[in-house]
Amino acid sequence: MPETPTLLDILDVAEQVFEKMEPLDLLVSRKVCRSLRTAVDKFGICFDEIHIYLYENFIELELDRNLIKYSKAPDSQNQSYFNFLWPAQDATIVTYEGQETRIEGKNYARAAFEDLKKAMKHVSSFYIDSYPGCDFMKILVESLKSEECIHAKEITLQECSLLAILPFFDALESIQMFACDEEFEQIIHSDQWKNAKKFRFEASWLHSKYIEHLFHLQNFYIYEMIDFSTQAAIKIRDDLMRRSTFESCEIYIREAHPIELAKVFKPDYTGGDEFEIIYLTDDFDFLITCTRSELGTCNSFIFIVQSLF
Repeated sequence: MPETPTLLDILDVAEQVFEKMEPLDLLVSRKVCRSLRTAVDKFGICFDEIHIYLYENFIELELDRNLIKYSKAPDSQNQSYFNFLWPAQDATIVTYEGQETRIEGKNYARAAFEDLKKAMKHVSSFYIDSYPGCDFMKILVESLKSEECIHAKEITLQECSLLAILPFFDALESIQMFACDEEFEQIIHSDQWKNAKKFRFEASWLHSKYIEHLFHLQNFYIYEMIDFSTQAAIKIRDDLMRRSTFESCEIYIREAHPIELAKVFKPDYTGGDEFEIIYLTDDFDFLITCTRSELGTCNSFIFIVQSLF
């Protein structure tokens, strides 16, 4: 009597089925049996966006706008880093679209990060938000150490260390971070930073001494930059604006001197604090604007340089 073929034996047929399934359904189907898990892993699961929210007592994983919540079962032991390593007595409640599923013998952080690792093998944009009082970042980093490089193109991190996560990504084009410039000073030496094309720095300040480390980027946004002098503007004029790869930058400047900045690009400028200047180089044309910012101090301005194609 011939042996019954397994799912792996009819992988071509299975892949045709997988192609018609949503990424989240593929992720769920991995839990059905070992053969299906192997087949799905070989096929690959692709998401456009993955957001992970790390709270003090639960974790949320958002996969292409499908929100999944992982929390400890009411009768489970107290969660701790020790329980993450030895979760035999733990139980997790997974909530999706109002329905709860109980998973025995697994810490909710472990359950969330196992699903995350499978989902993020092929993802375009990855976002991590760690809320105050949460200590899951070190567990996430430990969890990712067993993985190969993540091929995401964009990463956004809020209230957590980019420096700890960055080494796991090998093809980043866009980086967005909410941090102080102490961490930025270490990030600029990484290969991921040197290969990036876009950068957003928000919810904190960056010192203008780092301005030249932004010049390899196509686009960058800085909120906010301190000690932005005419020397920084001259470096933008004489270096950044002569690079064929540069497209635009937007910088919120604290305690700005806008008239002095205007004269860097138009020496005979006699206008006011807000200006709009067309600046021409031998190869490129630029629109330079400076407007008063409604954020920050009364002497804060938004300085924008944009290439005119």
